Parts: sequence; structure tokens; C-alpha cells
Amino acid sequence: MRTFILSALLFGTPGLATAQFHAEVNKAFDRSKSAITETVLMGREDKSLCEHDGAKVRYSGRTDLGLYTCLYKAAQAGANHLTITSFGGPVVNAVPAADIIAKHGMSVSVLGICASSCGNYIAPAASELNVLPYSLWSVHGAPGPVDEEALRDAMAASGANDEQIERSLSSNLRQGHYEFELHEAFKARHGIRDGLYDAQHLKAAEEALGETPQLYLSRATAAACAPDLKIGDYWEVSGQYDEEYLQRLFPSKTIGEYGVLADHRICHGTDKEG
Repeated sequence: MRTFILSALLFGTPGLATAQFHAEVNKAFDRSKSAITETVLMGREDKSLCEHDGAKVRYSGRTDLGLYTCLYKAAQAGANHLTITSFGGPVVNAVPAADIIAKHGMSVSVLGICASSCGNYIAPAASELNVLPYSLWSVHGAPGPVDEEALRDAMAASGANDEQIERSLSSNLRQGHYEFELHEAFKARHGIRDGLYDAQHLKAAEEALGETPQLYLSRATAAACAPDLKIGDYWEVSGQYDEEYLQRLFPSKTIGEYGVLADHRICHGTDKEG
């Protein structure tokens, strides 16, 4: 496509090249939008899409047991590339799913969105990560150390009485500790730097965006926070045209790049160029 456009410009048909360029942009945008819309609609019915054919597997939905099962079966059939659209899901399912990706050396392509547990675990586990045009690798935090008093306060704020709090507190504490241990072990295995999940910087970046933040990673920020990850094709916002298209993909969100909003202080200060 790029060769075609260059030839058209050289031989005096810039209008044709421009038309071809916009057609390709619109095609990429429509593909991303369709994937996001499909995932949102399926999520409302607690459904997911899993399709695998030979080396390729396509998944759209939550990073839950459905993703784990999909990847397990696909890997047994020889799949080595995942294209995913997901807004995230339970840590207890996302980490084992990511382990399948790592074990079988699967490459991953993000189509539309890979956020929350998808962004925390599925993307960094890839043998090679590609972010397709008009798609985002998005983050908003991860499990932290469990604070019993904070948990008590949260349960009380939700309307639970003292008896209910005492009855369920121990199980909630065990769950919190387990998720935190899963997260920490994953981070160590894949060499992920703390800044990708840093609550203080994430909160500051989200507050800078406003009430409905959607943080994403630029290629430079991704490389700084996941230095062991091989990054392939990685679409990035380039100018107002792309910003307007992104806003059409996420009309209810205020979108911003994590590294920029955090003043490049994330990932141990090593991502100054991000």
C-alpha cells in the first residue's frame, strides 16, 4: 500500500494516493470499531468469542476462564498467534492464560483494546506483541498488598454490618493475598517494571484526564516498562486526525498516554524518552 501511494505521488496522481490512504485508514478503523462493539455486546450477555484455525486463534471477551480454555485448546492444536480484543477480567484467570501464551511462545496482536488484566498480563506474556491500527494497550492498575483495615472500611461503606464483615473478611483477605502473589510472581517472571502498575502514577495520570480516563501505552513507554518484551508493529497516535478517530472508538472516555501524563517518571525513571 505504501509503495502504491509513493508511486502515485511520483507520477502525478496524488489524489489517487490520498484516496487510497484514507480508504485503508477507514478500513483499519472499522475493523477496530467492530471488534470493540462486538466485545462490549458479548460482555453484556457474559459471552465470549473463541475461534482457532491452525496457527491462529481469535479471542474476544473477558480474560476469564473462557480465555484460559480457548488458549489451552488452541495451543494443543498448534496455535502460535493470538489476536485479542478484551477489556480485562479476573486476575486468577488472566495470569494462567498468560502462562499458556508464554509456555507456547505465542505472539499476540491487540485489535481494538487490551485493557485491565489483558493489558497487565496477556500483552506482556507474548513472544512478540503487535498493536494493530486504531488499537490500544491500556492499563489502570493491578492487585496490591491487602490492607485489612481498608478492606473493612470498604465493606462497611458497601452497607455490610459487623456480622457480615466478620463472616466474609477472612475469605476476602485470602483472595486478595492470592491475587497479589499471582501478580508479583508474573511480574518477576516477565521482567515487568513496577511503573506499569504503579498506583500513585496511575492515579495522577487518571486525575489529569478527568472523570472517565482511558490510559494507553506508547511504544516507548511499553518498551521501558516491559524491557524483555519483543515489540513488533505498534500503531501510535499521530496528530489530530488519529486523536479524533480514537475518540470515536471510545466516545465516553478521555484518552491519554500514560508515560506523558506521568511526566515520564514511571518504570524506575528509565523511560525518559517515552
